[in-house]
Amino acid sequence: MPNVIWFKNSPGSWSCCRWSKTFAVLQKIFQSHYRCSGSGSATASMDGNKSNDANTLDMKPVGQEIISVSEGTIKEGKAEILKESSKHVFYNPVQEFNRDLRHVLIELELSSVHFYFILCLRFLCCPTCQPYFLNMLISKNKAYIVRLFGLLFTFIITCSILVLSIHAQDHFNQKRIKKEKELKRNASKTDESTATVDEPKLDLRPGETYEDGMVILEALAATGLRSIRYAKEVPGVKRIVANDLSPSAVESLKANIAFNKVEHLVSPSHNDASMVMYQNRPPSPRFDVVDLDPYGCPSQFLDGAVQAVASDGLLMVTCTDMAVLAGNSPETCYSKYGAISLRNPCCYEMALRIALQCIESHANRYGRYITPLLSVSADFYIRMFVRINSSPSICKRSINKLSMVYQCVGCETLTLQPLGEYKNINPNNPNQMKTVLPHVPSVSENCPHCDMRYHVGGPIWNAPIHDKAFVTRLLDALSEEEAVEKFGTCKRLEGMLSVVEEELDDIPLYYKLDRLSSLMGVSTMPVLTFSSAFLNAGYRLSQSHVKPSCFKTDAPQSFVWDILRAWGKDKPVTEKQLKEGSISSKLLSKPISSTIDFTIHPDANPDSRQKRKCRYQINPIKFWGPGIRSIANLQDGSIQEKQRRNQGKRKRKQSEGVEREDDSKRIPSE
Repeated sequence: MPNVIWFKNSPGSWSCCRWSKTFAVLQKIFQSHYRCSGSGSATASMDGNKSNDANTLDMKPVGQEIISVSEGTIKEGKAEILKESSKHVFYNPVQEFNRDLRHVLIELELSSVHFYFILCLRFLCCPTCQPYFLNMLISKNKAYIVRLFGLLFTFIITCSILVLSIHAQDHFNQKRIKKEKELKRNASKTDESTATVDEPKLDLRPGETYEDGMVILEALAATGLRSIRYAKEVPGVKRIVANDLSPSAVESLKANIAFNKVEHLVSPSHNDASMVMYQNRPPSPRFDVVDLDPYGCPSQFLDGAVQAVASDGLLMVTCTDMAVLAGNSPETCYSKYGAISLRNPCCYEMALRIALQCIESHANRYGRYITPLLSVSADFYIRMFVRINSSPSICKRSINKLSMVYQCVGCETLTLQPLGEYKNINPNNPNQMKTVLPHVPSVSENCPHCDMRYHVGGPIWNAPIHDKAFVTRLLDALSEEEAVEKFGTCKRLEGMLSVVEEELDDIPLYYKLDRLSSLMGVSTMPVLTFSSAFLNAGYRLSQSHVKPSCFKTDAPQSFVWDILRAWGKDKPVTEKQLKEGSISSKLLSKPISSTIDFTIHPDANPDSRQKRKCRYQINPIKFWGPGIRSIANLQDGSIQEKQRRNQGKRKRKQSEGVEREDDSKRIPSE
C-alpha cells in the first residue's frame, strides 16, 4: 500500500493566527484516524532542502475513500495520476506562488485530501491567510485555486461511477429496443414476419470497448483522474472525451492516460468546454453522458450541455457555490440561476430545487426536458443526475413543475404557489388535460400564525428530485459482494441512498426540528416522539437525507405548531415565551386545535435507522467539530471539566452584575 506524506512538524507551519491551535489539533485528529507506519519519506522543507523526518501514513481509510500518494503517483480507486506531470495542474508552479504560501505547499507537497480541507478552512476562517489566496486570484491564478478543491470530491466521483454503472444497462436496453423497432419497421415494408432481436446478456465489463457503448464527456477534466476512473471502473463504455482548456492540464491528461494504459478508451481534448458541447449538437453525434463539475456555478455550461446530451442521456452537474444558493446573496442567485434564494433551515434542498429549475429552463429552450434520477446535498456541494429527453408537448407542462415560495419573516412558515396547474378541463373526458394558471395567491398579506409579513423567493422545482426505482437499483448494486471493494465510500453511499429511498418524494422542502423548537421557545423533543405525533394523526412523515434532524411531512403547518404547543404545555415557562411581541409568545398564544398523541408509533423508527446504517457523514471521533477553543476537541477529559465550570454561568454573571450595580449605588463613606 503506498504511503502518504503528512504535515511536517515545523514550528511555523500553523503559527499564522489565533486558529493555529485548532489546525494543529485537526492535524492530530486526522493522524489518529489512520494507522501510522513507522517509515520515513523525504519531503521538501521550508528552505527548499530535502528532509527525511516527515510523518508518513499507511493508507488504511476507515469508512471513506481517500486519495493516496506514493513516491511518484497519486492513486484513487483504480486510477493513478503522475505527480510529476500533474503538479502544474493541481497547484501553481513554485515560482509563481507568493513566498508564504509557497513554503507551505513545498513543505506539504499537497500530499493528502485532508490538507485541502485544512487549507480551505484557513481560507474561510483565518484573516491572515485570506490575503495570500486573494493575491493568487488577483494574479490570475484562479485555475490553481480551483484545483485545491478538486481532491475533496472523491465522494462525487464514487457516486458518479455507481450511477453510470446502472445507466450503462439502460443505455444498452435502449439500443436493443431501437433495433427491434427498426427491424419491425423494415419487416412491415417487405411484408415479412415480424423480426425480433435476441435480448443480449448484459455482461458488461469495465476497461473494454463496446461498439454500442456510452460516449462520455468530462468537460472540465484537469488531470483526467475522473475520466481514468470511468475507463477502469465503469462497464459498457465506448469512448471517453477528457477536455480541458489549460495546456498544462492537457499535457497532464496525455501522460496520465498513457501511464494508466487507457488510450483505447480515453481521448484528451484541448478546447473550451462550451465549444466542445456546441460542436456535438445535431446533426453531429451527441454524447450519452456529460459530466459538469466546475468551480462554483455551472450555469455558463448548461446551455451547451442540454443540447449535447443524447435522448435518454445522462447529465451530471455539481454546484459548489452554496453560499449563493443558500440565500446569502439572493441577487447573485437570480443573476446566475434565474431564481431568488431564501435563507431558511431547508436551504440545502432549496438549493437543489433552484439548480434543477435552472437546468430545466435551459433544456426547455430547445424542446427538451429533464427527469431527475438522483439529487443529493453532501458536505459543501450539491450533485444532480438528470436524464434528458426531447418532447415539445411535455415542455409545455414544465410550468406545473415550478413554484414560487412565500416565507414568513417571523415563524419561517413556507407556502408554495405553483406557477401552473395541470387539470382536467372536460368532466366527460378524463383524458382531456390542460395547463391552467392559478387565480389568487395562496397566502394572505400577513402570516396567520405570527401575523408577520412574507418574503418571496423562487421559482424552484416542486416535482420529485429522485427516481425511486432508480435509487432502488443503486442500492441493489451496492448490496453485491464486490461493492465494498469497488467503492471506498460504499457504507456512506448505502446509508444516504437508504434515506433517499425513504423520503417523501411528493413533498417539497422539509422542517428542522431544533429550529422549530427554538422558534416556539420549547425544548427539543425526541425524534421518535416527534415522528409518532404525525403518524398517530394519520399523516405521513420521513427524514431528509440532508441533515439528521430534518423531516418531511404532508401535515399542515398549523398541526406542526400544535405538536410543539402540546409538548411545551407542561414544561417550565422560559424567558423567550414571556417576552411580549416575540415570535414564541405569538405562537404560544394560539390555542391547540388538534388532538396530539405522543405514543410511540411502530413505524416511527425507519428501517435505515433500525439497521444503524451510515445515513449521514460520520464524525471520526467523539466531540468532533468546531469548538470555542481547540481543547474542546481533545480526548483528555478536559471538556467534561469545562462543561462543569460553565454550568449556571449566565445566572452567576447576572447575580454578579446586580451586586456590582448595588455597590455602585452606595454612598461612599467619608
